[in-house]
Amino acid sequence: MFATIVYASLVLGLLGGIGPAQGKGPVVDLGYAIHQGTLNESGDFYAFNNIRFAEPAKRFRLPNAVKTLSRSVLNNGSVGNICPQAYPQWLLKKTGLSRQSLDKLIEGGSRQDEDCLFLDVVVSRKVWENRVVDRSWSCLKTNAGAPILVWIHGGGFVFGHKRQGEYDPAGLMKRSQEDGGQGIIYVAINYRLGLYGWLNAGPHEPVVPNLGLADQRIALTWIERNIHFFGGDAKKMTLMGQSAGGGSIMSHITALGGSKAPFVRAIIQSPYLAPIIDSPATWARVLATASKVAGRRIRNSGELGRLDAEMLKTINSEVVAESPTEGFTFGPSVDGGNYLPAPPDVLLRQRRFDPEPVLMLGHTSHEWLSLSLPEGNSTAAMEKKLNGLLPGLAARTRNLIFDELYPPPGRNTLYEYRNQEERSLLLRSELFISCNTRHISTSFVNKTFNYRFQVPPGSHGQDVAYTFFNGGAKGIIGSLALDMQRYFLNFAEFGNPNGRGSVPKWPVYGENAKLATFGTEGVGFDTDETRNRRCEYWQKGHFRADRVPSTSDDLDHVTRTNGSVKIRARKFPNQLRPRCQFAHRETHGSKMAAFFKAANAKIRSHPLLSYVCSTHFWGPVSNFGIPVAAVLDTQKSPELISGSMTGALCIYSLTFMRYSLAVTPRNYLLFLCHFVNEGAQLTQGYRYLSYHNWGGKEKLELEKGMDAVKEKAERVSDTVKSAVGK
Repeated sequence: MFATIVYASLVLGLLGGIGPAQGKGPVVDLGYAIHQGTLNESGDFYAFNNIRFAEPAKRFRLPNAVKTLSRSVLNNGSVGNICPQAYPQWLLKKTGLSRQSLDKLIEGGSRQDEDCLFLDVVVSRKVWENRVVDRSWSCLKTNAGAPILVWIHGGGFVFGHKRQGEYDPAGLMKRSQEDGGQGIIYVAINYRLGLYGWLNAGPHEPVVPNLGLADQRIALTWIERNIHFFGGDAKKMTLMGQSAGGGSIMSHITALGGSKAPFVRAIIQSPYLAPIIDSPATWARVLATASKVAGRRIRNSGELGRLDAEMLKTINSEVVAESPTEGFTFGPSVDGGNYLPAPPDVLLRQRRFDPEPVLMLGHTSHEWLSLSLPEGNSTAAMEKKLNGLLPGLAARTRNLIFDELYPPPGRNTLYEYRNQEERSLLLRSELFISCNTRHISTSFVNKTFNYRFQVPPGSHGQDVAYTFFNGGAKGIIGSLALDMQRYFLNFAEFGNPNGRGSVPKWPVYGENAKLATFGTEGVGFDTDETRNRRCEYWQKGHFRADRVPSTSDDLDHVTRTNGSVKIRARKFPNQLRPRCQFAHRETHGSKMAAFFKAANAKIRSHPLLSYVCSTHFWGPVSNFGIPVAAVLDTQKSPELISGSMTGALCIYSLTFMRYSLAVTPRNYLLFLCHFVNEGAQLTQGYRYLSYHNWGGKEKLELEKGMDAVKEKAERVSDTVKSAVGK
């Protein structure tokens, strides 16, 4: 019963939201829209709610930046539209609630709409009053604004929204202004869920996979371009997400095989990712459900996309309802290189990720406790459940998992569990969540800050109430919640949890796997329990390589050679054959590409090599001819100096000096290059003015005349001496 209450209140959230608006606030002009904030006097902040960050979403298509103009002032303190929600049947059974009751709990119902790409911006009054808005130079401002904390909600990628009850930032806003802090800007975003945001129909259907990630990405782009209007600095952006939100951040770090992420820091709480998403099987199930609901055969994404809104909502609900026990059906999936060329854990292992963000990682002591159904924890039941969550596992892989990694209780006293239920919980906790934090830390060379939340029962989502603590909540240890918030806010501002406030020093994870513990006795420190051979096994991903494809995996058959899996692809239709033949011809090229990608990843993993091989280094080096030539020019006659050219070069170097300090990370080598050039040009300018305006020309002519007289006198003297000698 307790797990049910914890899950319903912490993971789903109770009615609430940003504290009651107590008055009208200021107006912000975004160019395409004007929004009026609402003032929360007790928290001393302004809330700008339901700001559109993309055009109304088109089904199965990428989001587009806002183009629609509206010059009327918008002031909407309501929650606004939320993306269509869906719930697995096992979750309804777990909570003992109906679908309608869950809709009410997360404030859904009639507000569910496909047009849901909105965000909220919450700004402390102090930040707002100190803001500097300069539209022409906003992209070049440095240290000109407040840090930004961007919240990505959880919910198994199928439910949740930006202002779900527990996600009230009032406590964080209040804490950010204590101990001399200026305050922060808090942003919370919606993104498409279920089949609307995560459907992967394969390469032959015009459905863009991972639209939920695309929605999040365009929201981050919106923040980069617009947050200065609220007083924020886009170069101080920290993402924070729990469960599916944490898994989303993990996906962004590995997106596009390691392209630069649009944030500098991230707080990743209990990152949930399904190691295997059986996209072909899910697509087949979507078509079958759509055909049943529509009363006619739905054969492709075009026919699916033309169904009316209520019908598609029903299809989404039924597909998610039939999710495997303790699964959610949808989530980030491999999309052929559009955004996720491979699963995030594989990309981490291949070092194809952005190594620059500074990370804080957290997990709870018993992650799966609030997600697990109590019955069926025998080995046979565990195997059945795992087969649903990891479809297609080979028999030898299952034997390894259940006999060696997680043997039956009593067989080995070194293991942490005492019975079948604890054994089952540990397996799923480590597989789906807690081992992810260990994998990320080791990939980032252990230079992360990690924590374990262990206030009993330590279940999934329990730390969310502490993250958003605002006083008065029952069952919350207030002093611990305040310390956690101070750590999180220090990290968002400085990239380090150690800063303002009287909190114990939090060590870097390091080779010894040190983490902070948040428990009933307050803040402590311990060794990370995920540093074990089980997490090492999941990290290596052997279970995925040994997977037997399902009948829907677009394969003819699987054969085994010396215990390995050999997959032969089925024959494609004639119109697709050239693509396959081209792929075969390019096998050698693909190997070369893989070699260069691996070499690039190796270089990127070494800070010095990565810098020397980057345009951040070679760009300034290639420009050093400019200041060298400028310095040499200072030795030439001032008659040859062009005043207009010198002035233009002064402005040119000043611009690049400012730019070099505005980019992230700052390019000090480029700054030095143009600093030298600026000095040389200023010298030339002084010489030009001295020559043409301050009597330099006349002085030079006088000096030339004096030199001529001296020369004539010397010649006369030489002539006289010669005559006397003769």
